[in-house]
Amino acid sequence: MNLSHQVLKIRYRLLHKTPPELPKAVTNFGEKARILQASVNEMTTHLNTLYPGGAILVRTDENREYLRSTLKSSLVFTIEEAKALEFDTVFLLDFFQYWQKRGEYYFKAEFYLQAIECFEKSGDKFKEKKSRAKLLQREGNYQEAAAIFVDLEKWQPAAELFQRVKNWQLAANC
Repeated sequence: MNLSHQVLKIRYRLLHKTPPELPKAVTNFGEKARILQASVNEMTTHLNTLYPGGAILVRTDENREYLRSTLKSSLVFTIEEAKALEFDTVFLLDFFQYWQKRGEYYFKAEFYLQAIECFEKSGDKFKEKKSRAKLLQREGNYQEAAAIFVDLEKWQPAAELFQRVKNWQLAANC
């Protein structure tokens, strides 16, 4: 329960939101969660020093096998494998980057609503706004979409959308 609370707190912190009230855990062992942002390659030296009470949690079987091979350690688990196990130290790898990758996938496929959700969960406000602007544009809300493009300093699409609604002054200002 403590791990799930810590993961939720990290998620809300990355999204710059206030977490909901969580049920109290029975006990509270160990240090509070910290966010380390680095590539797997950059973290390899730190991860190589895992001791028996530590673990690395990943999202997919492929990530697990890659890290087990790279780190020469069996202390790499998927979330499903780690259920009901207890660890002193836990590293969560690529949990929020996954949302980013899925958002880019949906954006490219022009599934803007899904991209918005993924970018929101990854904490990428710029791409979330860009996806929202594209969705509004597709829905015919050109004025709103153009305003978002201006906020993102995407002048060309903003000008084109302002022209569509015959707002010549704002188009010229882009």
